[in-house]
Amino acid sequence: MALNLKQEEFCKTYVSQDFFGNGTQSYLEVYGLEDEGGNKISYETAKSAASRMLTYDNIIKKINELLEIGGFNEQNVDKQHLFLINQFADLKTKMSAIKEYNRLRERGAETHKVTIYDEYKIEE
Repeated sequence: MALNLKQEEFCKTYVSQDFFGNGTQSYLEVYGLEDEGGNKISYETAKSAASRMLTYDNIIKKINELLEIGGFNEQNVDKQHLFLINQFADLKTKMSAIKEYNRLRERGAETHKVTIYDEYKIEE
């Protein structure tokens, strides 16, 4: 089933940098603050409408297509994660990336003591 113009715009707004992942704000941005009768749309009404829209297969399909076009896919996420693991500028970020990698691979049930001698050399 094809999307109408407002639904298409909702999907684009939903994945935009300004509204990324915020269905309620995306809905208000696209559909406006008033309904067709000139009545103010409440936050709760917009939240409910956005939530309902995000259950439609054609809406989700379009959002996924837009995310894929924007580079939000497994291959790109893996590259970005690898970059974080291999960088040395921010060791806290590096350690978080390593922990996330281990969590995803279900590794790390045992505990290791890590001593950091300098910012480039990590020894166990």
